[in-house]
Amino acid sequence: MPLTQCYVCEIEIPPAQANYQQINGRLVCGSQSCRHFLLREAGVPRSLFLAQLEIQRAMHREKRREEMDNKRKQQQRIEQEAVENLKLLQSLPEYADTTSKTSTPIVTLPVANTQCEPLSKARRDDYLQHLRQVISEAMAFSNANEISEDRNLDASNLLQQRLAQNNDEATQHICSQVCALCKGYCCASGKNHGFISALTIRKLLDQHPEWGVNEVLNMYLSCLPTASIEHSCVNHTAKGCALSREMRSDICNNYLCDTVLACESAFLQQGVEEVFAVKRAQLNDADLPNAENSRVVDYQLIYPKKLS
Repeated sequence: MPLTQCYVCEIEIPPAQANYQQINGRLVCGSQSCRHFLLREAGVPRSLFLAQLEIQRAMHREKRREEMDNKRKQQQRIEQEAVENLKLLQSLPEYADTTSKTSTPIVTLPVANTQCEPLSKARRDDYLQHLRQVISEAMAFSNANEISEDRNLDASNLLQQRLAQNNDEATQHICSQVCALCKGYCCASGKNHGFISALTIRKLLDQHPEWGVNEVLNMYLSCLPTASIEHSCVNHTAKGCALSREMRSDICNNYLCDTVLACESAFLQQGVEEVFAVKRAQLNDADLPNAENSRVVDYQLIYPKKLS
C-alpha cells in the first residue's frame, strides 16, 4: 500500500499531513472511525486485528465504489436532462419563430408540495400565539424605523437597495412567473409563523395608524385558511399565499431563490430575451437520480417584462 494512504480506509492523504497524522507509526486520515480502529490495535490479538482490518478496508472500498457509481449515474442523469430540456424548448411554438433560442438559458425548478390538508387546531393555536407575541412587540415602537433588530430587517434593507437600483419591478415580474410555476417550494420554511415579525406588524400599523392590537390580530386571523399545504406555511394554499403582500413578511416578499436569481442575471446582466424554466419531480442532484424521480412536471418561457 502506498505510504500516502490511510492504513485503514486507504484514501489518499496529502504528503504535507503525513508527519502528524500517525498512530502507532501508521498513517491515518482524519476519520474518527479510522483513528479509533487503530487505537484498538494494542488490545487485540494480531491475527484478529488483521482480519478486522481487511473487513474495514473492504467496507470502505465498497462505499467508495457505490459513491463513484452514484456520481456516474448522477452525471448521466444531468446530461440526459440537458438533452430533454433542449428538446422541450425546441418543441415550443415560439421556438419556430427564430433561431436565437439556441442560446436561451435553461433553469431547473424543484417541485413544491401541493397536497392540502385541514389546518389543525394545534397549528392554528401556534400561529395565534406567535401573532400575539409579535403584535405586542410591535406596539412598543412608534414606527418601523425605531426597530434595529428583527429577523426581517435584512430583507427590508435589501428591498430598499433594489428600489434604489430600479430593479424591483423587473424582479417582481420575474418572480410572478417563476413562483406561479414553482407553487411555493420555499414556503415550507414558513411553518406556523410565516416569518411575520414585529417589523412586519409595525410597518402595517404605520400604513394603518387607526388600527389597534385587536384590528391587526383579527385581520391576520380572517385571512387564515381552513386548509393549507401540508408541511408548509400556515398561509400557503393551493392558490398561493392567503395574505396580501402588505401583510406578508419582508422575507417572503423579497426572498429570491436560485432560479429567480439566475433569471434576473440573464435578463439584467446578460441581456437575453427569455429563460426556459423546467420543473422536475426532483432536482438532478437527488440521492437516487433516475428518470422517474426527475421527470418533467411542467415548463414555460420566462420573460423579463410583460408581453404587449
